[in-house]
Amino acid sequence: MNEYLTDDDDRIYICLGSWCEAGTGKFIGAEKEQILNQQFEYGSIHYSSVIMEDGLRVESSHSTSLKRIKDFVTFLRNCGGFQIF
Repeated sequence: MNEYLTDDDDRIYICLGSWCEAGTGKFIGAEKEQILNQQFEYGSIHYSSVIMEDGLRVESSHSTSLKRIKDFVTFLRNCGGFQIF
């Protein structure tokens, strides 16, 4: 799938403008969030956390594991189709 996603627990992050502390999930505040949103393009993909200049390790608030992606692919292959209303 990807060289960065090898174990089922590996995560993929998508930057959608909301950031939190890695490990705690605590939101980081508007000032730091603004810095990160200027640094990383909206919709960009990350495979790990980001270290800020002050040493804080942060990650996008929007992520999923490789296992969940695999499970969804399996569902799509076997579901026979579905509709979204």
